[in-house]
Amino acid sequence: MAMKSQGSSSDKNCKVSFRKKLLIIDSNLEVKDVERLKFLCIGLVPNKKLEKSSSASDVFEHLLAEDLLSEGDSFFLAELLYIIGQKKLLQYLNYTKEEVEQLLPIKGKISLFRKLLYELSQSIDSENLKEMIFLLNDSLPKTEMTSLSFLALLEKQDKIDEDNLTCLEDLCKVVVPKLLRNIEKYKREKAAQLVTPPVDKEAELLCQGEEELVSQTDIKTFLEALPQEESWQNKHARSNGDRATNGAPSLVSRGMQGASANTLNSETSTQWAPTYRMNRDHRGLCVIVNNHSFITLRDRQGTHKDAEILRGVFQWLGFTVHVYNDVTKVVMEEVLQKQKRNPAHADGDCFVFCILTHGEYGAVYSSDEALIPIREITSHFTALQCPGLAEKPKLFFIQACQG
Repeated sequence: MAMKSQGSSSDKNCKVSFRKKLLIIDSNLEVKDVERLKFLCIGLVPNKKLEKSSSASDVFEHLLAEDLLSEGDSFFLAELLYIIGQKKLLQYLNYTKEEVEQLLPIKGKISLFRKLLYELSQSIDSENLKEMIFLLNDSLPKTEMTSLSFLALLEKQDKIDEDNLTCLEDLCKVVVPKLLRNIEKYKREKAAQLVTPPVDKEAELLCQGEEELVSQTDIKTFLEALPQEESWQNKHARSNGDRATNGAPSLVSRGMQGASANTLNSETSTQWAPTYRMNRDHRGLCVIVNNHSFITLRDRQGTHKDAEILRGVFQWLGFTVHVYNDVTKVVMEEVLQKQKRNPAHADGDCFVFCILTHGEYGAVYSSDEALIPIREITSHFTALQCPGLAEKPKLFFIQACQG
């Protein structure tokens, strides 16, 4: 009995200590911060409760009642503080800014729609707000509003929702056109979210670094099952009478061996993240080399349609797309030099290079029929050659026969 009493007392002390931390957080928040917290909680906490909340501690009480906050799991409050820019207060919840950023894709509760409206509110100044209110004057009450309360009212009046942003887009077109980029980004992310399966527990453990995605045994088994083919260089060596290495692994096989040795070896000192960062302002550059006409090789019918579809897809995904048609060997080298030095890489998430042309094993043809090894093309975008793309995904799509 004594032990039970001691445990009960310890639990009470824990709860008191946690509430003390909440009071400290409350004391460091201003009126505008409370409004932001209430806005971000719309849809998670009943509106009537939020409307009656006059302080951060009132909001915290509702979060506790809705099981969105507890001494055992305070991440939702950490998410709220992170979004409103009160990152210093995370220490009272035993979180760092980096830890919250890592856990947001897994544990985050704020919807894309709510985050969009919050982002927009931060970019709508008092003058912009007056103009927007003027445009909708007949349908709005004659009360003083902030950008947050204005957006909340549009939502309450069913003028906007997560699937209908027409009213908001019309307002932004007239008053703040630059905000249309935020809305387009939201639409892309929402579309991607619909086709992406939810993160399961296994993925969650992976993100916390507690499991390997692919074991060394799996890699070895896979490599042993791959057919061993001659490399493109060896084929040409044979045709020239030079000695070639028997059983040289294919490009795929050698690539996988490199991955096994360099990225999946548990003894390496490099720490590999389970996911790439994909939240910069710029998605990245997409280069499309589209060769239709050649000297002696047949024209590639339909390639312009393929290039146009690629352009549309990658523009929809947020990339800046550059298309080069009928590229000679000299022009290809100019394109590679220009793109590897492109300063836009520093602000982008990744890089895409598409080549539509004729080819041979391990190589592609320029429009003047020079044979260019694929490795020669990809070598321009290594971390050493192109520092702006270091630790960022580089995707190469080759539409060409391989011999």
